[in-house]
Amino acid sequence: MTDRPPFTSEDEIRGLAFASYTLTHSLLTVLETKGILTGSEVQDVLDRTLNALEHRHQDNSIDIARRLIEGAIIARAASRSGD
Repeated sequence: MTDRPPFTSEDEIRGLAFASYTLTHSLLTVLETKGILTGSEVQDVLDRTLNALEHRHQDNSIDIARRLIEGAIIARAASRSGD
C-alpha cells in the first residue's frame, strides 16, 4: 500500500465535478450516437444548462460549472467542424 495523504474536501469537490462532467458528456454522446437525440438537441441541452447557470446566484462554484459547460460547447463545436 502506498502512503497517500488523506483526501481534502477540495479533492472531493473536484472529484465530484469531474465525475459529473464526464458522466454527462458520455451520456450525451451515447444518446446522440444511438440517434435518440440529434446533434442540435444535444446542443440545446448544453445551451439550456449554460443559461440556467447564468441566471443563478453567482459564486465560485457556479463560475466553475459555467466554465465547464462553455468548454464542452467549444470542444463540441471544434470536433464538429472537423467532420
